[in-house]
Formats: sequence, C-alpha cells, structure tokens
Amino acid sequence: MHGQSGNQSSKELGMTPEFRKEAYRRFWLVKGHLSCHTWSEEDIISMYDSYFRRLWNNESGCLDIYEEGFEEAYEALTWTKNEHQD
Repeated sequence: MHGQSGNQSSKELGMTPEFRKEAYRRFWLVKGHLSCHTWSEEDIISMYDSYFRRLWNNESGCLDIYEEGFEEAYEALTWTKNEHQD
C-alpha cells in the first residue's frame, strides 16, 4: 500500500497533493469512481483511514485489477479542476 510512512496518522500527514491522490486511489479501489472530489478535507481524511482497513482485509488479490483506470481518471479530474480555477 502507498501512503502512510512509519507511525504517522493521516491527520499528521496533512492534505498534501500526494495524500489527496492516495486517498482518491483508495476510494477508487473500493468504489470504482472518484465522486469523493466534492468532499471536505475532514471527510477525505476519515475515508483514507477507513478505506485502508477495508483494503487491508481484501483477500481477493485483485487490487491491481481494481486500480485499472485510476491514473487516467485522476488526471482527468485534476485537469478539469485546474481548468476551472483559471
């Protein structure tokens, strides 16, 4: 799993671009879409921790398959967000 290093909690890591991307990746692995982009930072942090536990218990061995399409979806989402900020 990507994300937390050492014993740092998600709250200690803060909402960096890297943290946000990893949180979105976890959401994608569980849900298969990125509708979490409208959530508050507090909700994203809570989801990050919760979905870590859900993914940790995934015994199907299919995480590589579940991750397919994430990078493209994330790039499209960040490109769209940046376009609307101008």
